[in-house]
Amino acid sequence: MLSDFFAFCFFMVVLVVVSCVLGNISGAYTCNNYQDMTGITTKWVAVDACYVKTEKGWQRWDEYKARAIASELKD
Repeated sequence: MLSDFFAFCFFMVVLVVVSCVLGNISGAYTCNNYQDMTGITTKWVAVDACYVKTEKGWQRWDEYKARAIASELKD
């Protein structure tokens, strides 16, 4: 009975680790793909986010994208 519990816990830990690794690989690929498509310098910070190089420094990609969309809106 106790060995079943440990096997289940081990399986859950492995599942979480694999999910994190796959998510990190996907994020890094997306970040590099954005750089290839736009020519804008990017860097991937593991387990954090994609950053875009701007004139004032590094900015998170999602904030950069939101600001770019907002600047295109007109009243």
